[in-house]
Amino acid sequence: GYTYNGSTPIGNYLADLYLAQNPSTASQALHWGSTYVQAFGSPGFEMTTGDYSVFAQDQWKFSPRLSLTGGVRYEYEQFPNPIVPNTALPQTSVMPSNKSNIGPRVGFAYDIYGGGKTILRGGYGIFFARAINSTIYTALSSTGAPAGQISVSFSNSTPGAPSFPQVLTGTSSIASAGGNAYYFDPNFKLPLIHQADLTVEQDLGWGSVFSLSWMGSWGRRLPDFVDTNLPAPTQVTFTVNDPGQIGPLRNGSSFTTNAFFRVQSSKNFRPNPAYGSITDIFSGVTSNYQAMAAQFKHRMSHHIELNANYVWSHALDYGENNTTGASATALFDPTNIRLDYGNSNQNVPNRLVVYGVGTAPWRAKGWLGYLVNDYAISPSFAMQTGLPYSMFTSGSSSTLTVTPGQPVESIISTASYNGSGGTNRIPVYNHNNFQQPRTNVLDLRLSKRLQFADKYGLEFLGEAFNIANRQNVTSVNTTAYNVVNNMTTVGTATIGEGNTLTPYSVPFSQITSTNNSNFAYNIRQLQLAVRFQF
Repeated sequence: GYTYNGSTPIGNYLADLYLAQNPSTASQALHWGSTYVQAFGSPGFEMTTGDYSVFAQDQWKFSPRLSLTGGVRYEYEQFPNPIVPNTALPQTSVMPSNKSNIGPRVGFAYDIYGGGKTILRGGYGIFFARAINSTIYTALSSTGAPAGQISVSFSNSTPGAPSFPQVLTGTSSIASAGGNAYYFDPNFKLPLIHQADLTVEQDLGWGSVFSLSWMGSWGRRLPDFVDTNLPAPTQVTFTVNDPGQIGPLRNGSSFTTNAFFRVQSSKNFRPNPAYGSITDIFSGVTSNYQAMAAQFKHRMSHHIELNANYVWSHALDYGENNTTGASATALFDPTNIRLDYGNSNQNVPNRLVVYGVGTAPWRAKGWLGYLVNDYAISPSFAMQTGLPYSMFTSGSSSTLTVTPGQPVESIISTASYNGSGGTNRIPVYNHNNFQQPRTNVLDLRLSKRLQFADKYGLEFLGEAFNIANRQNVTSVNTTAYNVVNNMTTVGTATIGEGNTLTPYSVPFSQITSTNNSNFAYNIRQLQLAVRFQF
């Protein structure tokens, strides 16, 4: 379908609609925006994957104070055979077969003083995840072969681009458009995670226990996507033009990054002119998580139960991909994965949770008992650091200046301002360098039970969520700048003067949504219920 964008999308659409009515002007109906997308091929394929695992475990008691648990697990995910391999892309003819997934696990418990009051526990294990079926299906069906599923895209300046409202027909149109292709990297392996923990637990008496834990998780071989049908990058410079200092970057400051420009001598402007993006599904992303957790538990006694835990943690990765489907490329710079290093999308450095239960300490008899007995109150409070976010541009410029005073050059993909088709993140700051405001939620539950003849019961419930009606921030504006290529026309040439970043219309980090995340954060809500038990 056609995408209309820019400053006057409705006007552009109406102009194309008018031009399309007259055969003499129909070919000029090219005011649509950055992309025209059309799919070809079979509507679907059948595939089957197999998951096999074997696990063995044993326990040893070395002394009354020390016990050890050991185990090993073998995992194997059987991939289907290629369905429509592309002979022009031999890498699409092979699917992964990773048979070396052996994960040992070990754990211990040690009674430090022998009295059962102070316990030291620890463990380590290697775990494996599976490749999700949506990614496998994409690699099976989108090989760029005519018999597969092909999605082609044009810009309105691409040779052979259709005019509104025409659609492409026939394999010749597919070939001229250059379909996209996906394949698994020859060295692809299933994701591997190392996990370890160490906990000291102290019985404080009176039904209370305190524990202090260290936890670590290190992801290896995590999957991601990178377009391999890009030319060698060219370095370009962007300068901030913000005299009013509206954005976070200093006015006049600049940064240099790689950009990917069209190969003008090649059809489709790609190194391999027969295709658009050729995506390598690789397993090369790593992640690191470490945390300290303190926990206090007081089991129900004297009508009080209390639990409290605090976690300090830090999660880092090289652009871990959290999507459930494949993309053409997910990296900011396909030639340098290190530029995607930073805080994880799940990085929440501080989290405190306190909850408890209090029951009525009195016990009246007779008819008065039905009124005043079996009341309970259950408060719950959670507070945590806000979610992380990065700084982005609002879009891209179809051309960039490489050398001021020289003709501008066109980027391959306008999906990102550097032409890679990946993220629009500004690399002055690391990935997820910014943090939303902290959130906190106080919930409360009141209940009253009535018991009849030891067989039947009624429970009346009153619940309040976010009882303080706190405005918890759930999203902020992450767009900081517009990308502008300053140009002048000299004869028939368009000469570049420089690439600039101008402040976006909405201030960076401005709150855009509060209490809008399904059930986790919402406005104050009250709920009444009755439960019948028998």
